[in-house]
Amino acid sequence: MVLTNVSKPDLVFAVLTDSRGYFSIDTVPNGVYWLLATAVGFETEEPVLHHIHFPKGLDIAFFLTPKGASDSEPRHSAEVWGELSGSSGPLGGAKVCLSGNGQETCTLTNRLGQYSLSLAPGAYSGYVVWKDEVKWKGILSLDQAKDYADAIEL
Repeated sequence: MVLTNVSKPDLVFAVLTDSRGYFSIDTVPNGVYWLLATAVGFETEEPVLHHIHFPKGLDIAFFLTPKGASDSEPRHSAEVWGELSGSSGPLGGAKVCLSGNGQETCTLTNRLGQYSLSLAPGAYSGYVVWKDEVKWKGILSLDQAKDYADAIEL
């Protein structure tokens, strides 16, 4: 689960769920946040906007669809996913962005450095930023609608 403050985009919180899918974050300031649930091997849903007032609890249900669950239909997107890590371990909260086909698509890595993007096939330029430092800049050729595992290597 990744929370990003709307008015302070550099204020990011990432947390893993337990075996039942529950999570808890104890030190998040009040505000409006984008909430994003991601998991490797699952489709990434659109972020959800929520007003968060602590210490009041917030119950949110996310339902993720396994990738390939609808394999009977033709696939139209390239799925780019993997894990980013550096010498100090996983790059949790890194911003991963790819630009192409007239749009930029971005996501944040979870605490384990995992990311997932669903894009139309094509040529993309991209970057990864972690703690205000550009960790990767490059070009990806996503020429087919298929999975591109660990396409970004730091």
